[in-house]
Amino acid sequence: MTPVLKEGSLHDRLSRFRVLDGDLDQADPASEIVLINQFDRHIWHNAGGMAFVPDGYLYLTVGDEGSGADALDNSQRIDRNFFSGMLRIDVDMRSGTLSTNPHPAVVGNYLVQADNPFVDTVSFNGIPVNPVAVRTEFYAVRLRNP
Repeated sequence: MTPVLKEGSLHDRLSRFRVLDGDLDQADPASEIVLINQFDRHIWHNAGGMAFVPDGYLYLTVGDEGSGADALDNSQRIDRNFFSGMLRIDVDMRSGTLSTNPHPAVVGNYLVQADNPFVDTVSFNGIPVNPVAVRTEFYAVRLRNP
């Protein structure tokens, strides 16, 4: 059985930090800007790989929130939370990128690219979805623990 933590005890958080003056290898803890702060019901499959690639955007992987056989039904959803995929976001907030759809986990301070695959999506897996609920940050989906 997968251990489940008490509600409110585990979150997946993406934050931005400045480096300390005079030490480019150390973050200034007082400079934290939270971008995403999502409640997570399990300690498994959190993923968390991230990289800036030549297009200048941040790519971030997120797991399926744990539990066996996708019991929480996250790998087949793009209109719920940030699980089971790869996100592509613009932390520099360049012109031409879009605001995110509202979600309790989105603190802000980033934008999404207009050519992300799920921008303006109205159906997924043949089922209608509310375009305002779609996580337009997704670049790839259906990933269990990338």
